[in-house]
Amino acid sequence: MTVRLSWSVFVASATLLLLEILASRVLSIVFGPPTVYYTVSVAMLGTAVAGAWVCLRKEPPTLSRAGQEAAWAMLGAAVSVLVLFFAAARIKSHLNGLPAATLDELVAKSAALEMRGALAIGALMSLPFFFIGVAHSVVFSAALPERIASLYSFDLFGAAAGCVLAVALLELGGFAPPLAFVVGLAFCCAGLYSRSQKLLGVCLALAASSSLLLLPKVAESFEPRPDLRKLSRSMSGSVTELWHTWTALTRVAALRIEEAGGTRYVMAHEEGRGHATIVPYDPGSLSDPDEAVELALAACPRNSVLVLLAGAGWDMIQIDAALGGRARITGVELLPQVVDWPRSQTDFHLAEFFDKPNIELVIDEARGFLARDARKFDCIVVSWTGAGYAAFGGVLTEAMGFLYTRQGVAQLIDHLAPGGQLTVLNTNKLKLAATVREVLDSTLGPGRASDAMAVVSGATRAWWDPHDQSRILIKPHGFSDADLTRIAAGESGRFLYAPRHSQPGNPYYDLLHADDPVSVLEQNPLGLRLLPDGDERPFVYDLLPPSAYLWPRLPTELDRLGFRADFEHKVRRREALAAFAGVAVILILGPLLLRRFRGIRRAEETSRAHVSERVKFLLLFFGAGSGFMMVELGLLQKLELLVGRPGQSLAVGLGGLIVFTGLGSRWSTRAAGRGIRGALVLAALGSLGSLFALDLAKATLLGSEVALRMLGCVVALAPAGFGLGLVFPRGLSALSASDSSLVPWALAVNSVAAVLAAGFNLPISHALGFDVAIALGAAIYLGLAVIPFGTLEVHRKKKE
Repeated sequence: MTVRLSWSVFVASATLLLLEILASRVLSIVFGPPTVYYTVSVAMLGTAVAGAWVCLRKEPPTLSRAGQEAAWAMLGAAVSVLVLFFAAARIKSHLNGLPAATLDELVAKSAALEMRGALAIGALMSLPFFFIGVAHSVVFSAALPERIASLYSFDLFGAAAGCVLAVALLELGGFAPPLAFVVGLAFCCAGLYSRSQKLLGVCLALAASSSLLLLPKVAESFEPRPDLRKLSRSMSGSVTELWHTWTALTRVAALRIEEAGGTRYVMAHEEGRGHATIVPYDPGSLSDPDEAVELALAACPRNSVLVLLAGAGWDMIQIDAALGGRARITGVELLPQVVDWPRSQTDFHLAEFFDKPNIELVIDEARGFLARDARKFDCIVVSWTGAGYAAFGGVLTEAMGFLYTRQGVAQLIDHLAPGGQLTVLNTNKLKLAATVREVLDSTLGPGRASDAMAVVSGATRAWWDPHDQSRILIKPHGFSDADLTRIAAGESGRFLYAPRHSQPGNPYYDLLHADDPVSVLEQNPLGLRLLPDGDERPFVYDLLPPSAYLWPRLPTELDRLGFRADFEHKVRRREALAAFAGVAVILILGPLLLRRFRGIRRAEETSRAHVSERVKFLLLFFGAGSGFMMVELGLLQKLELLVGRPGQSLAVGLGGLIVFTGLGSRWSTRAAGRGIRGALVLAALGSLGSLFALDLAKATLLGSEVALRMLGCVVALAPAGFGLGLVFPRGLSALSASDSSLVPWALAVNSVAAVLAAGFNLPISHALGFDVAIALGAAIYLGLAVIPFGTLEVHRKKKE
């Protein structure tokens, strides 16, 4: 095997990961975040189809032939990437023209097309994945068994590089740079694979020409644009997008919305799923503060204020005006882009506001800020947020969700000064009240919670609503009657619950006065999941009981609870999983049957021993693919809290895990005496070790600087990554020694297993938490270790 071929595999894998991350972020605004799973899964099945197709060859190619075929495949990948984004932009433009009289009608019409459109985009996206899968399959099938582990390590190191590159390019340059790099890398990879100097020159010229995608006019032809009506949440007036960019988490845009009532400006996330209002700073003409601001300041001292989820500073400006500039106000916002653009516009005068001596704006994740800053505040406000990628799709954990776990609430309360008040605007208030009671019972003793909370009616007030817009006020040392009078402002009907004002039968009263609050929560009439959750399950808007995720019950439960509109995507994902399972059976068994009919199978392949061997290989590669995905997704979601910033957590988490997997792959050839079963045991133990290490790192490093936290994450991921990296190359080497023409089939089995495991990881994490998902992945490896794989090792040892 040549060094050039190894580096070609490296570049091909970097291209694949860069494309996957770019496409998942960009296409999430085409049909919405919940559909990303369908799109990426169909695309990943493209790699499985490639493996299944290549394994039907009667003889594996020579290395020279494999390199030439891989070169043409990578040329196809480069062209198909351009086709994918050009088509996605055209499809999105068509959807943006859907006629609708109201925003609800527009959302309903768009939702009706989501599944079909997402699968269509997935089919287009499967083309570059198919071509890259062909390149990988022909190269791995041609490699000598003893070289496969080394080749696989280059594959993994390339994937890690692609992950880090994707995050860096999205954060620094938006859409165009990562697209240009994907296309350019694919062309470069084709040149590296090729043995023809002429083709190499053509590929390098094409790679250089991909820089044209950096030109704004060219990039516009390939970039899908959101529907301005959905982005602005406005069906009337004129909407202008003044600026936008992409990040590793989302799309951020600045909008001017001109309506009959005047002109307003907002910073919008994704396709309008999150809004941060921009209010120009003008000390001479500030209006009366918002009702939520008045509530936040009603029953506490006013010397220091902390605003979490601060957005573009709207709450901070109002609080500063209400207090006459006398209070020290600190705001914390996760996305710098939400603040940077409005601050740079002189018409808003926000730079003047943020430069005031009593104003401080910190770009950080809220939990991380609370862990690092020991100051106490008279008033803490957890402001509104847009429920984005995780809250609806469950695709990633949104950092905001960690703020409402029992650990997050404990940190919030710990940062209150004596007599201080915490005001929370988001989430279901009954579940939050249960979490607050648990924290107060453990810190101040039982019986204090009933006097420490008040719930004020909002636009929506149903106790069972995940998006309840009532406001909960928390004062650990209790609300006095004078406090409640100021909060009520003469309107006693504003209270959904208030100390000494509510009666039995009120759900908040029953919870806060019960001797056994757990039984009260478990016996709620709708059967919702209202018990406090820890950091292992920070899905703040998901109130579905674990039993609702059982396969037959989900649609019925959603209809019963009235949550079908919000969580319809869960039903669709289940249907997609069933379809993908059918495709998986075809891709796994189909090639084996076709090989028989095409006369590819040798005579001895009909023996019972040989059939048993194939079954063992099938279990090994399917289990390795599914176990790896369960562990990987669980660990990535856990570490987001520790790293804090979404882009960095993706780069550090996924990139770091893949690097250690690559190191494990390289070491697998040295651990000759341990065999496949030993590698499986080490993978399981390493996964559980990383689970423990991440919890330890969170407990000790959450309050540290970001560099130390990132280092802690990398170290914590090492056991899992190294252990997981031992399994696949050892199995692949054994299969190659037995029948190298089946190596592409093994890659296909691994891919479809990963698709299915990713689909099941989401409901498992939502129902039972990340820790259970990781433990389940480890259990898969331990279960495989029971199988006697010794006969599979015989072929490899003979070849060696």
